[in-house]
Amino acid sequence: ALAVAIPSPLDHLGERWHGIEASGRYMDDSYFIALDKGALWRFLDAARALCSSLGITINERKTKVVKLTRGFTFLKKRFRFTESGRIVVTPIPKSLARERRKLRTHARMVAEGSMTLEQAYVSYMSFRGSLERKRGDGRPRFRMNVHRVVRDFDRLFVELVGASQSHAADTMSAHPLGERSPHGH
Repeated sequence: ALAVAIPSPLDHLGERWHGIEASGRYMDDSYFIALDKGALWRFLDAARALCSSLGITINERKTKVVKLTRGFTFLKKRFRFTESGRIVVTPIPKSLARERRKLRTHARMVAEGSMTLEQAYVSYMSFRGSLERKRGDGRPRFRMNVHRVVRDFDRLFVELVGASQSHAADTMSAHPLGERSPHGH
């Protein structure tokens, strides 16, 4: 609870700081995006002072100012800025490989009867939902560039888990995969 509550002043500093265009935080990890590198360095100095006054230690090894066109990784997602000015967020390949292994394990568990199809489906939908970060008002914070990833994972889920089960059709029709793309289409 402290990791969530104490950094709030840092969030507010970022929201008020001239030049900070976007920011995000999960627990004690944060990022701040600005168009001007100088604004980021000035913000970082102010953030260090604020964190020191709050008793928060900044991990200097993990704290970097990087050019957004080079991109950065945050919470297993890769953020990059295109030349057209769009922020593109993609899951890192390691996360996708882990989810494929998990789907195969769940398919085996469903076949053995140690996991229900509904449990496998809920687990998969949790992963699928993580591909889009939402604001409090329900609008996407960043659009994930994952249309093909979602389509391919949906097919893999049906191939591994859904197609081999006689009751799969009931579960899948109650909560069709195709209705919930990360882009809301």
